[in-house]
Amino acid sequence: MQTPSRTSRLVWLVLLTFLAVGRLRAEIVESITSLVVTNSTAFVIASDAANGTAGYERDAIVAKAVVLYQRSTATTDYVFDYTYDYQLVDDAGTPQTLVIGAGTGTTLAVTLTVDRTLIPIVPSITTTVRLQPATRLDPYRQYKVTLKLLRKVHGSLPRPSATGDAAETALASYYHFPGTNASDADVNVIPFIDGAGWTKTYLLKGGAGGLGNLVAAVNFHAFRYDRYNLSPANDTIAFRFLVELRDDATDAIVPLVQSSFDVSRSMPTYTIAAIGPIVPSTLISSASLPLVPAGQLDSVNKTYKLRVTIAHFAERHLRITLGDQRRRIIAAQLAHQPMFHQGRVHQPRHHGIAAHARLGVFNRD
Repeated sequence: MQTPSRTSRLVWLVLLTFLAVGRLRAEIVESITSLVVTNSTAFVIASDAANGTAGYERDAIVAKAVVLYQRSTATTDYVFDYTYDYQLVDDAGTPQTLVIGAGTGTTLAVTLTVDRTLIPIVPSITTTVRLQPATRLDPYRQYKVTLKLLRKVHGSLPRPSATGDAAETALASYYHFPGTNASDADVNVIPFIDGAGWTKTYLLKGGAGGLGNLVAAVNFHAFRYDRYNLSPANDTIAFRFLVELRDDATDAIVPLVQSSFDVSRSMPTYTIAAIGPIVPSTLISSASLPLVPAGQLDSVNKTYKLRVTIAHFAERHLRITLGDQRRRIIAAQLAHQPMFHQGRVHQPRHHGIAAHARLGVFNRD
C-alpha cells in the first residue's frame, strides 16, 4: 500500500482544520431581528438622573435589541462571547459622546455569553441599554442608534471580530435639556420656526404707519423646562428674530432699515401632565415683522426672499442664545424655502418662508 507523502498529509491537515473552524463558526448563527428606541417622549432631560421617581428616566435614550441565536447543527456543543457595540449617531454620521461608567466615549459596549450547548425553546435574546448623552444634543439635527455585533470563542484571548450583523433605528429628533441645577439663572428654551409667508408685499416709500413697510408673518413654537423644583410659574420670554432680505436670483443681501425684531411671550417653567412626570411647557405662536428696505427695490424685474433666525434671551433679557452655528448663517447652502433656528439651517416639512415674492414699491409724489 502506498503511504501518503508528507505534502499530501499537510494538505489534508490544512483542509481538516479549515472544516473544523468552519464547523465551529457555524455552530451559532446570529441575526439582529429588531432594534428600536423605547422612549415614550422625544425629550431628553438630564436632571431626571437624580430623580428616582417612576417615569423620570428621560436622561437617556433607551434602545432595545432582539438578536436571534440559532445552532446550525445539534452534534457539537459550543459557546461564544458576543459584544454589542452601540452608538448614537447624528444625521451627518458623527457619533455622539456618551456617558459610559465614570467616563465618556462614543461607543457603549455590552458583552454577552451565548451558550447553545442545548437548543433553547426561545432562541432570541433581548437586551436593553441606556445611551446617555454627555453633551447637549442639537435640537435641529436628527439622531439614530446603531448596533454592530462582534464575537469570539468563549474564554479565548483574541479580541472579538465583527460578525457582519448591524442594524440602526430611524432618524429622530430629540429635545435635550442638559441642565441639572434647577436653581440656575438660565431660561431653558428651545425655539423653532414652523413656517411663514408674506402678508403684505407692497409699500409706499416714505408712507406713514403701515403704508411704508412690507410685512412677513412668522409661525414659531418653543419648549421650556427649568425651575422644576418649584411650582410652575409663568415668565415673559423674549425671542429675537434676525431677518435677511435677499435677491431671489443672486442670493445677494438687500439691506433693511431694521433687521432685528424682539417679541415677548408668556411661558410656564414646565407643565404638570395629567399622568406621569412633569413635562416641558409648549408655546405655539406667531409674530408679524414689518420690513423696510434701505434702498429702492426693483419691483418689476426681480423677486425677493426672506431668511429668518430665531433666538431667545437665556437669562431674562440679559444674554441672547443664538447657538454655536451663528457664524454659518451667511455661508450655509440655501434650499428652496430655508429657515434657521438659532443659527442652524432647519428645513420645514410643510411650510416655507416668504420665498420668491415680487415686492411692489410705490414712490410718493
